[in-house]
Amino acid sequence: MADETTYSPTEWLDQIDDPITGEEVQKGTKFSATRMNKIEGGIAQAHDKIGILSERFKLPSGKKFGIVAGVIRNQGSGWALINDGTDGLMGGHRPLNIDSIEYDAVQQRIKVNYPTLGAKKVISFAAVPDETFAVNGFQFGCSVAPDYCTINIGKPAPIISARVYYNGSAWVVEGKSGDGALAATPWSGTAVRVTHASIPEAYPMVCPFGSSTYRPVIDAVTDGQTNIKFLDSSGSVVTTPDTNMDCFLYRGTGSIKKVDPNTITDALYPWSNIWLLGIMEL
Repeated sequence: MADETTYSPTEWLDQIDDPITGEEVQKGTKFSATRMNKIEGGIAQAHDKIGILSERFKLPSGKKFGIVAGVIRNQGSGWALINDGTDGLMGGHRPLNIDSIEYDAVQQRIKVNYPTLGAKKVISFAAVPDETFAVNGFQFGCSVAPDYCTINIGKPAPIISARVYYNGSAWVVEGKSGDGALAATPWSGTAVRVTHASIPEAYPMVCPFGSSTYRPVIDAVTDGQTNIKFLDSSGSVVTTPDTNMDCFLYRGTGSIKKVDPNTITDALYPWSNIWLLGIMEL
């Protein structure tokens, strides 16, 4: 059943008669006071609803507002608006009051331009990830002016949480890395080298795993490598790998790392979009 406040339009039909025979081809809708009162009631209902909206949004008297909205994607040739009939992909996208999209190579950020709108003040602006960007941890921060907005992109820095051990014939690394694969290889005969995604400004931590009697210590680090060596009970470096070499490695800061927008493409993150919505005072 329809809501009683919903207006149901009347379909008005012309009276049509056959010009030769005079027979009725289509019966016309009769004009009546009942139908006209229905129209009057619908107009009054619409005015009431507009009044309710004004009260809910509390629009200041005499003020005018404009909306900036759109969806942007990097298909490999740079960030651009998605617009029906031009992207050749999915339909249903159309920008509103956005003039252009730029890439700021110096600051490594996206710039959204909308000077044609003629805004005087910023009410609010948001750039949010779609489902693809969201599940991959991307975040977007805006700096907004009446005629443009810049968007910086961030992502949590990778975190390593893994077990590193010697199984009797080779080094094994089991665990998780927030970005990129993990690998363990011998290094200089006295340590194991764990290679991983770049994690700057994060010193690693290690501790014995299981029943290991060796004490693991960090030997050397770079942004993409962590070297571990093992000490016996006397504090001497163990130089020959054995199955007692077993440790847990953690490295990460949990901080947000700035990402260059031009490194984020549709090829790496298919169908990934940034949704834009801003409200401006005109």
